[in-house]
Amino acid sequence: MFCEKLFLMTKKSWRQVMVVLCLNTLTACVTLTGEQQSVSKPQCCDELHQLRSKVKELEDLLVEKEALIHKQSQIQQKQIQVQKQTNDEISRTRLRLHRLATKPSTASTIAEVEVAMARLKQRQLAISDLRLKEQAQVFLDAAIQSYQKDEYTSSMNYASQAYEMINMVSDKSRVNKALIGFHVHVTLSANTGVNMRRASNSGALILLVLEKDAKLIANAYQGNWLRVQAENGEQGWVYNSLVDTRI
Repeated sequence: MFCEKLFLMTKKSWRQVMVVLCLNTLTACVTLTGEQQSVSKPQCCDELHQLRSKVKELEDLLVEKEALIHKQSQIQQKQIQVQKQTNDEISRTRLRLHRLATKPSTASTIAEVEVAMARLKQRQLAISDLRLKEQAQVFLDAAIQSYQKDEYTSSMNYASQAYEMINMVSDKSRVNKALIGFHVHVTLSANTGVNMRRASNSGALILLVLEKDAKLIANAYQGNWLRVQAENGEQGWVYNSLVDTRI
């Protein structure tokens, strides 16, 4: 009996010892965790401060870039406006010259276009440019025929249109340029069912499907695209190989 009591007492003491040990262990863990948190807390604050500073720096940079883009856009718009005004003035001057066309002035213009055409024929041209050259030749031939009939105003007009087409072909860097206006509007016609698009690219919205032989007035170009006006007054873009010269 005594041994049994001693065993029970020893077992109870052992349980108390284990409870005490567990409590001490938990207290140590909590203390250690608290110390770790107190150590890591300043580190987290530093990282947060660095991130906020980086965000502020990027925001300031974004504002600076937006201001620069806006300034460049204003400069570009101003350049386009000046170019348009210059082109309009040239067009008005040419129109007055056409109305006052005389035999000597028309002959001089035709000779100038013939020289430009001769230079163009010496160059290696892309397929699309070859078509433009052919169209310019048609206008030049029409100018010569009108001159021979003493129709100097018509002759001057055809010669000027030929010159516009030659200048377009001669512009080697036109693919990378912005819109270039013709000084004299060029009369063309659709050589098949042609899609007239909102912008100068094949993925742009189709505004109108032009029937074959539909009359068009080209007033500008960008790359290999012509900005044209249809008979109903609507304006859009067509690829230069899809139109023919209209006399």
